[in-house]
Amino acid sequence: MRTGGLTRLILLNNYVSTEQYIFDEDAADYFYQFIETFHERFVGDLVMTGAGKSGLHIEKVPMSRMGNDEKFCAHLLGGMLNEKPTIHIRYADKIMCNMYVLDNGEDVCGSYMYQCVYEYPEPGYNFYTFWECGDYSDSDVYIFDK
Repeated sequence: MRTGGLTRLILLNNYVSTEQYIFDEDAADYFYQFIETFHERFVGDLVMTGAGKSGLHIEKVPMSRMGNDEKFCAHLLGGMLNEKPTIHIRYADKIMCNMYVLDNGEDVCGSYMYQCVYEYPEPGYNFYTFWECGDYSDSDVYIFDK
């Protein structure tokens, strides 16, 4: 489905569906409003953040854990690397976000978002943020106007 600068796709991979929202450059205002609203809502739930050279494996990027313990951050990153996202969001070739529902039966349980801003804070680097978005019932996290 395509509406303005937004393309919405639903992919079915191994019985896990990944909804994709792809924003073109002409949807910049809509996308930035969405991401600003998300950041404001979850500012206190930032799990970790870091910047690394483009192409560097995410596990090698130095991260600030924002007060979270190393084990939790490793479990969260491991879950994101081994599971398919429930939602994939991309704005042009500038920003990518994946949303996951994870439960390792230990310390990671709920919905989480991974965001990558390409070519930031300078060319040749990417900026990464990981957010906790609440439990499974916080489905309004995923609402887009259609």
